[in-house]
Amino acid sequence: MESVIPVFLHMEVSEPKRRIIRNDAALYLVLLFGAIGCIALSRWLSARFGVMRLAFQILLYAVLFGIGYALYRLRLVSYRYTLTSAELTVAQIVGRKETKLCEVPLCSITSLGTWVDGSGVYDGRTFTGRRRDTLCIYYKKEAEPHVLCLSASESLRTLLQKQINPENDAKESAV
Repeated sequence: MESVIPVFLHMEVSEPKRRIIRNDAALYLVLLFGAIGCIALSRWLSARFGVMRLAFQILLYAVLFGIGYALYRLRLVSYRYTLTSAELTVAQIVGRKETKLCEVPLCSITSLGTWVDGSGVYDGRTFTGRRRDTLCIYYKKEAEPHVLCLSASESLRTLLQKQINPENDAKESAV
């Protein structure tokens, strides 16, 4: 029995736009200065208004933690899209750690398009930027419609289209 070896076609990394806080060191510095600011603000409020210092400090740390997590999640996460002749693989990259999020067999893809609410089970965040600017891949998984949104380049879009509709490509080359 022969097994078909998938052929590598394309790989790209989608990163967020470069901003002030783009690497881990800058994020740690912002959070460190935020923690120092929380301590100073709680001391000042305690001395000035008699506010209970520990309770206010815990609240400020919780807010700082939320801001740090949002910055981490939305600004430091990149995605790697790998297209082979058999499947599309999406991996999440944070620092030096890479985690595979999903694999979509090309034979299960029904269409490509833009985001439409209620069009299937949303597979989570696999793009940078806004969802309305993404390429949405609609596919079937266990007979249920799913949606995978990517921040794909134009070359990945055309390669995906060619892999999904090879008969259209054959017709164009015959003409």
